[in-house]
Amino acid sequence: MAYWNIWLPLVILAAYLVWKRVRMRRVQSLIAAPSTFIIDVRTRAEFASGANEKSLNIPLDELPVKIAQLDRRRPIVVCCASGGRSALAAAMLRNNGFAQVTNAGAWTNTCAC
Repeated sequence: MAYWNIWLPLVILAAYLVWKRVRMRRVQSLIAAPSTFIIDVRTRAEFASGANEKSLNIPLDELPVKIAQLDRRRPIVVCCASGGRSALAAAMLRNNGFAQVTNAGAWTNTCAC
């Protein structure tokens, strides 16, 4: 009897959990650095309901206009409500010459909330 159908999902889950933990450690170490710029791409209303005190709110639809004002030399961590909009923002920043961009996913990943 083949047990791969039982073990394979468990191995995949374990690998994902390890990857997520390593990624969050990287995000936390970046956020601790004073040179890191945290951009929260949620709407102004979402941002007002709770955010990391170190983050700057630039809603995703305003990012293309404000991208020229950002320092390309500083590391940037982007966040949103769940990770979808921040993934789009990270891609947008990378396509505009920003090399040090990290998607933190949910904004709660950027603080000890």
